[in-house]
Formats: sequence, C-alpha cells, structure tokens
Amino acid sequence: MESELIGEVKLRNCHLVYREGSNYRVDVIKAQRPTIVFTKNITCEVVEYLYNQLKGHQVNKDNTPDSL
Repeated sequence: MESELIGEVKLRNCHLVYREGSNYRVDVIKAQRPTIVFTKNITCEVVEYLYNQLKGHQVNKDNTPDSL
C-alpha cells in the first residue's frame, strides 16, 4: 500500500504523519539521532473521533485528559 506524507508535528521529537488508504501511520523520530524510534498505526475512526472532540481547542499534555 502506498503511503502519502500529510503532515509533520515537531514536539520533543518529530512526528511524521502518513495516510495509508483509509488509515494513518505516525513515525516518531528522535531529535538526537534521525532514526525512526517507533511507528503507530491509527484507524480512520480514531482520527475522526479525535478531530471531532478537539476541534477548536488548543490542547497540551496537561489538559488532554480533560479535553477528551
């Protein structure tokens, strides 16, 4: 299946987000050494849920549990 890079989020590490068919994949890359540390596969249902729950909100690590 072909992957399409759809975004990049830089937090402590770099997170590359890919679309793979109707699902998504996130590769996390450590800042100290540019190698993939781990990969998470995320279904479209999870992405849709998070999008709808967090739309219009600014979320950080401290208020995430209250936002969901």
